[in-house]
Amino acid sequence: MVEKANQAANRPYGLAKPAIKSLITAERAQKFELLIHLIINFNRPLIVNGPAGIGKSTLLTVLREQRPVEGHYYFMAGDHQLNFAAIQERLRSFLETEQPACKGFSLDDAIALLEQKKLKLILMIDNAGELIPGLIDTLSEYALANPALRVIFSLTQDELYIKSRSDRSVEDCHFIELLPLSEKQCRDFLQNLSGKPDAPISFNAVSDNMVEYVYRETHGIPGKIIAELPRLSDFERLGAPVRFSIGLFALLAIAGIAFVGWEALAPESDHELTESLPRSQQQALSVPLLVEKFAGKQMVNDRIVTDVSEQKPKMTNVVAAPVAAVPDRKIETTVKNEAINYPEVVSEAAENRKPESPIAGPSIIKAEPLVPTVADEKIETKPQETIDSNRSEDDRTWLFKQSSDHFTLQLMVLSSRQSIVNVLNKYQHLKQDLKYLETRIGGKEKFILLYGSFSSHVEAERATGKLPAEFKGAWVRRFAVLQNDIKNAN
Repeated sequence: MVEKANQAANRPYGLAKPAIKSLITAERAQKFELLIHLIINFNRPLIVNGPAGIGKSTLLTVLREQRPVEGHYYFMAGDHQLNFAAIQERLRSFLETEQPACKGFSLDDAIALLEQKKLKLILMIDNAGELIPGLIDTLSEYALANPALRVIFSLTQDELYIKSRSDRSVEDCHFIELLPLSEKQCRDFLQNLSGKPDAPISFNAVSDNMVEYVYRETHGIPGKIIAELPRLSDFERLGAPVRFSIGLFALLAIAGIAFVGWEALAPESDHELTESLPRSQQQALSVPLLVEKFAGKQMVNDRIVTDVSEQKPKMTNVVAAPVAAVPDRKIETTVKNEAINYPEVVSEAAENRKPESPIAGPSIIKAEPLVPTVADEKIETKPQETIDSNRSEDDRTWLFKQSSDHFTLQLMVLSSRQSIVNVLNKYQHLKQDLKYLETRIGGKEKFILLYGSFSSHVEAERATGKLPAEFKGAWVRRFAVLQNDIKNAN
């Protein structure tokens, strides 16, 4: 099955169906440019890494379809049953099909012929975490011995951690890390997906609530966003995917069953309570209490009691004056209890009761609008320090003074000198440790921003936690590799 998938993936470009794969963001397009640059100029193996579903396979698919570098592209899925001899045989057979002149050649001779023709053989291994331990080391050594061969591995972060302990060459590979989408990029991606044929959501359906929900559930990982799409079709109507509505319905159903059960038990409990009382009190309880609704009032034994809902004051644009304290009055339940125990006493008290004086209504005071006053203050601003945009030399002198065994953090790759100047001006407090290198990637001028010098990989990784959020995707690089890249690029 894997073999058939590999054959379909490696059809000649002219026979492949045209497919448009979105790189989603400008940052990913920049990673793609870097990938092309590294393929053209260096034969050191490459590792594309990031969480599952982040888009590693998509990046390799775009590379295979666009074919930006002259040569032959072979794609294969990682498999624990693969060994070095099996991979060599697959590549040799593939080159015989692609280059008739290579027929009958060994793989080494076929690759040498490609080098003479200034062509590249690009081997892409997806899910490389499935490869047996040590195979990445063997393939890396073979690539370094054959200048026309390029090897690209696709690894998740966990697989990269495991392979770095079984295959020492991982540390010397070039890395291209794909990061999750931001919330804004998540919105753009959803809107892009809404324009696809048979999309379950429309462009106008992509609301703030939907974006917030999707970003929270998927953490900005494109593969998870695509998997979430079928559940978003009823989002605007229901407010959330159906699975949440089902849970709410089940909760309400349980509450309803509990209420019905309580209602069924209530009469029996009242009857038992009545039976336990003395006979005289049972007779008092048997007298019905006359209650009727009339114009928002309740009539209780011919006395008007204001409905509770009417006692709430209406909100008006006035300020009420303080109201005098009201003397304590017995509430209706107290009267009822007295009637049960001492009916004759209560009846006499009711006859002698005098109507209470009405409570004076609140007086109305016209509220004057308050106008806030702000003291006049002179705000002094200090002129922002800037770095000379006409600076003609980068920090390669600093680069080659660093120990080749030490590490640095590559923060970003920018396309113009002014962009580098803007970043350096923005982070003045880091300027002592920020360095940049001018180079060419894919035939275009690029500026690599670096941070610090560290004696170990762990120390460099620890430093990323102290950097601004913009640099959280920093890439730990060994100076030896970076120094070699800059030498070869010039």
